[in-house]
Amino acid sequence: MVGAAYATEASGVAEHLLLSGENPSAAHGFFSLEAIAVHPSLRRSGLGTQLLASVAEHSRRDNAARLLLARIEKGDADLIEWYRARGFVICEPDQVLRIGPVQITPSEGHRDSWMDLGRLQA
Repeated sequence: MVGAAYATEASGVAEHLLLSGENPSAAHGFFSLEAIAVHPSLRRSGLGTQLLASVAEHSRRDNAARLLLARIEKGDADLIEWYRARGFVICEPDQVLRIGPVQITPSEGHRDSWMDLGRLQA
């Protein structure tokens, strides 16, 4: 295997809305990038960018996703910059991610980020 990426509906967003008394249907359109990996010998070849673009487009086109969320290891400055360079907005360390009525507390050791899929061409 040379590379792989996987995204799914962000179920934690719906759970948060339900627990906070908000309408969980507001979570429709939130997708979470669960994994992206490229074989070490192929890093810096553009394959990761292609995988991310494919996942983002599939999430938007086939699942009506509006936002793609990702959790990034807090201390990995190179990876944080990689996501930022590809259009992700990166939360500050320990910053709670707020998008409309949705509030997501970062998991220990991670920074949350999101990409607006509406900016992709239809």
